[in-house]
Amino acid sequence: MVDAFDKYCRRLRIDPGTGKKNYAIIQAEDELSALGMVIGANWNGARAFTATSGPGMSLMSEFLGLAYFAEIPTVLIDVQRAGPSTGMPTRTQQSDVLMAAYASHGDTKHVLLFPATPAECFSMTVEAFDLAERLQTPILIMSDLDLGMNEWMSPPLEFDDNYRYDRGKCLAQMIWMRWKSALVVIRMSMVTAYLTGLIPACIRTKALTSLGDRHGMSTPPIQRMALNMCAIWIDCSENLNRQRRLSLSRK
Repeated sequence: MVDAFDKYCRRLRIDPGTGKKNYAIIQAEDELSALGMVIGANWNGARAFTATSGPGMSLMSEFLGLAYFAEIPTVLIDVQRAGPSTGMPTRTQQSDVLMAAYASHGDTKHVLLFPATPAECFSMTVEAFDLAERLQTPILIMSDLDLGMNEWMSPPLEFDDNYRYDRGKCLAQMIWMRWKSALVVIRMSMVTAYLTGLIPACIRTKALTSLGDRHGMSTPPIQRMALNMCAIWIDCSENLNRQRRLSLSRK
């Protein structure tokens, strides 16, 4: 898979003006590092993917949970086969379906794509990147060893030149919408109460970071970060006002 991708990139992913590569292929030391690099690359706006099989899925489950809850688009290709790495690596089996569907440690439901032919492997990989960025979540392509290793009769794999990437809500629009959804939780009356000292300082940060917990749900990470920053801003504002009052009283 990596060799085929490298051949494609050498032909089509070179900047015609500078001759520089518009891609990177990195050999990770293990499955944990591989998926961690993919999550980091996607978090920074690049499209990235990695591939694995059953035992690798077991190792990657915690990182898949991170990408799921942090809403980071990620593409993982799982070429399923039987047994652990020292078991039966040449026998095909659809053995990872249940593990992949709920990978992580609870409260996750991943999107799985099931190609049945080499042509569907080709088309669904394209679709997986669009879905990952549109839904802001990991997308898993559930291939198997029969598709990945054996010879198949297949029609020519054709790419639609009119195809346009679906990047979802991206860049400033996506960031603003996420922050807006977090900030709308804080009513103006609450902000006024904080600034005028009506709410004790000792409960300020806890109250802001647990607004969602009052309703029986945990605050999503991006909202928790926004709420914490609001609490910090309010604290800083009060400290500045306090310093000004002290300086005026001394005068």
